Amino acid sequence: GHPLHLEALRGIAFLHQAQGNFREAEGVHRQVLDQLRRSVGTDHPDYLQGLFHLADLYARASPGVVTIWIYDNDGPSDSVTPLAQGSGFVIDDKGFILTNNHLVEGSRNLLVGLPNGKLTPGRVIARDFLLDLALIKIESKELVAAPLGQSSTLQVGETVVAIGTVGIAALTIALISY
Repeated sequence: GHPLHLEALRGIAFLHQAQGNFREAEGVHRQVLDQLRRSVGTDHPDYLQGLFHLADLYARASPGVVTIWIYDNDGPSDSVTPLAQGSGFVIDDKGFILTNNHLVEGSRNLLVGLPNGKLTPGRVIARDFLLDLALIKIESKELVAAPLGQSSTLQVGETVVAIGTVGIAALTIALISY
């Protein structure tokens, strides 16, 4: 299997999955695995694992992913529904979290849900409108920074993974495009 052919098959599987055609996606994934096994041999499990064991990647990265709820002036209570919800990730053990500016823009009260289930208030300390980024600060001794790759080394056609929370844990796979 030619690498471009394999990437095309992986893209087709991704589209099937995105459209809810899980059986078709599984079938295409099997084709990719079969072609990889034929081309690199079954004695290269690290190569296959790196491409297809996303559960391991999720397990390594998810301890650094947080949920962010935005409330009005009153803050959270049993009768108050959040105005917005989104994700962020811990960038260090000092309590700094990176998220999207559009999530926190105009917010008065933030509540950050940690992977261990604990909730803690947060405050926006910096925002960049053009890059749509915001930096939140929380006080917690139980933080794990999310492992990050080097974006400067990415090439068109490489696979990237985004992990977040949208009510439930989410993992999204995409290809770098030009």
